[in-house]
Amino acid sequence: MAKKPTPWTPGRPASPSLAQGKPVKKRSPNLEKQRKEELPDLTDQAMAKVKKEIKESMNWMRTWNSGLQVSENPKNLKEETEMAKEEKQSKGWAGIRGSFQSVDDVRPILPPGLYSLDLDEGKKLFTPVKSPSDQPTDLPGLPSKYLLDQIKLFWERGERYKKYHLLQKRGILMYGAPGCGKTCIINLLSRDLINAGGVIFLIDDFETASACIQHFRSVEPDRPIMTVMEDIEGVFQGDQGNREVKAALSLLDGQDQVDNICHIATTNKPEELADRFIKRPGRFDLIIGVHAPQRDTREAYLRYVTQGEIPQDKLKELVDKTEGLSLAYLREIASTYLCLDIPVDETLVRLQKNFKLKHLKAGPNSAKLGFTIGYEEEK
Repeated sequence: MAKKPTPWTPGRPASPSLAQGKPVKKRSPNLEKQRKEELPDLTDQAMAKVKKEIKESMNWMRTWNSGLQVSENPKNLKEETEMAKEEKQSKGWAGIRGSFQSVDDVRPILPPGLYSLDLDEGKKLFTPVKSPSDQPTDLPGLPSKYLLDQIKLFWERGERYKKYHLLQKRGILMYGAPGCGKTCIINLLSRDLINAGGVIFLIDDFETASACIQHFRSVEPDRPIMTVMEDIEGVFQGDQGNREVKAALSLLDGQDQVDNICHIATTNKPEELADRFIKRPGRFDLIIGVHAPQRDTREAYLRYVTQGEIPQDKLKELVDKTEGLSLAYLREIASTYLCLDIPVDETLVRLQKNFKLKHLKAGPNSAKLGFTIGYEEEK
């Protein structure tokens, strides 16, 4: 049996026969000169092939090191290989364990949606999240339409901001007792921006948020951004409180601010933010108080959440008896009745008792209804 030719390796000259996949023939001494004349061309040709293979391998290494992971599944590996062979762009987005990170290719834009922000060994991660609250609905008596119109106008006026060389940014702060509809309004605003192709970033750490948003702007300079900072006063508590305050001020009105962005924040304790955030210009230019729901709000919400399961006369009675109660209270009445078969009156008595205790502690001015524009400190 003929001996198989030894495979060629880098550093070992290749012969014409081996390059063509044929068995190597012994050369006679008389052909040594011819061999030496052939050798440089053959070596250059082989080395060019090796250099090309090395370059491709290094490109792969850079791609994987940027965040892509090789799948152990052959089918997925094939799909990933084909994706990696597509024309590369200067920057884009790649999927990493359910998050997204900027890399040299893969995603030209971050998909529209709601994202949490994180840092992992210097890498900026944008992880899609779903709102844990109920399905958003537009209720009468809430400032939902007012805010939607305000933000729509803000996005439409981009050319004016450019004309006057101003950053296109806005800050909106909603304050009020828990459960009065602030999160419901945010969900409506988020849905509207996502449908328009924008992105929403949830902020619970301002240092991380500043780094991620700056990075995002370097990849997508003009994309509409909305940030959401719920219960913002809580971020400024604890050992890192002062550090977070500085990072927040820098993002809102300092060296880390970016263009084409709308900041939405909520707080249950506006008095804790008054001096640094509410009274100072350039941070939150629109302050809205969201108070206990008025009658038409309560009726619309109860109709929506109960889906006709409560008789009309009982619904009207419930609306009359829940004045001053927040939407969170109404939701508990509906859920305990619809899902746990607990009588409406039983839950209502318990919640009214809790409400009266809170109302007495909060003072006589705590039972405002509807919403107000601006903020006035309670005397």
